[in-house]
Amino acid sequence: EYDLITYFDAVVTSAEFGKRKPDPEIFFYTLKKMGLTENSECLVCGDEYADVVGGDRAGFQTILCERKYKFPFERELDVPELIRIDNISEILGHLD
Repeated sequence: EYDLITYFDAVVTSAEFGKRKPDPEIFFYTLKKMGLTENSECLVCGDEYADVVGGDRAGFQTILCERKYKFPFERELDVPELIRIDNISEILGHLD
């Protein structure tokens, strides 16, 4: 309905790749699919543990978009360089 796919260079699902986040390999696969070789050319933005921990394990800059409500099973994030934002629009301030 919103044609969001036009805003992304690549879309990778765990079903396509065969492993789930936070396995860092899915991030390297996506990087390759985008034709990139350096993880410094990208950042990972997510709203949950697996997103940002997986991105961090793969060496990406990570951004957590905080949700108003948290799931009861969520863990505290041990990601030293984690950037936290409250609204996805704030991501623009972190792009080079």
